[in-house]
Amino acid sequence: MARDQTITALCRWRLPVSVDDAALVVSELVTNAVRTSEPSDQITLHLRWFGIGLVIGVWDSSTEMPTVGMVRPLTLDDITPDARALGDDEDRAGGWGLPLVQAAATAFHVERTHSPIGKWVTALLPTTAIAMREERDGVA
Repeated sequence: MARDQTITALCRWRLPVSVDDAALVVSELVTNAVRTSEPSDQITLHLRWFGIGLVIGVWDSSTEMPTVGMVRPLTLDDITPDARALGDDEDRAGGWGLPLVQAAATAFHVERTHSPIGKWVTALLPTTAIAMREERDGVA
């Protein structure tokens, strides 16, 4: 839902930013918020345009801070024809969300909030030359 709403908003706003990158970042940040929050907790998605790019912010009430682990290349051992063959702790293909966010964003920040208790996770997506050129040339 958050991903679809982001795509719709960005297409309507016609900003010079990669809609695909924004959808990826929103998906990863909201997924992390859902995973660390209680089912009844509120999660807030905030999109704000600055001249240098799009700020994507996700707030949740969890005090668990995100961590970015070491990313290693996937190997054939990471791929299994039967997903049930992997236990929960053996899903070696997981943990790529925040490294993907950091690769797409020019800035990434996490800040605890005290009233209400929780945290904001924000990422800044840069303007794209392709999107700016399309806007200038009137390409839809």
